[in-house]
Amino acid sequence: MSTTLPEITIEGRTDAQPITPSDLWCEGFMTGYNQPDGSATRPLMINDDLAGYFIAGFACGQDSYHQLKEEWEERFRNMPQVGPGQPIDHEAEELQKEYKEILEALLHEHMPHTEVEGEPGPTIVRPNIVILPPAD
Repeated sequence: MSTTLPEITIEGRTDAQPITPSDLWCEGFMTGYNQPDGSATRPLMINDDLAGYFIAGFACGQDSYHQLKEEWEERFRNMPQVGPGQPIDHEAEELQKEYKEILEALLHEHMPHTEVEGEPGPTIVRPNIVILPPAD
C-alpha cells in the first residue's frame, strides 16, 4: 500500500508505528503538510537523532504546503470568483431560464429508434420445462 504526497510516495502500512529514520521523516512530512501553521511536537520515546528526522520532515511538509498554496493562488488569481456578498447582475428567473436553455442545448438528444424495419425475425420458442421435486 502506498500513500502519495506532493513530493514523495510512502510505501508500507499507514497504520504501522514509524520505526526507521525514513518512517519518522515521512510521518513528520505528513504532519507538517496537514498542519502548515502549527509547530512541531517531538514524538515521545525516540532519541534525538530520530526526533531530528521527524522535525526535518515536518519542516519539509510545511514548505511543500506553502509552495503548493502559492502556486494555486498564482494560477487562479485572475480567474473570476464567486463569493458571498457579490452583486448579481441578473434576476433569478432570468438566470434559471438561461441555465435551462444552455443545458437543453448541451443535453438534447433524440432517443435511438428501436423499431426494426422490414420483416420481423424468427420467433424464439422457449421450451416448456418443468422441474419436479425428487420422488420419495
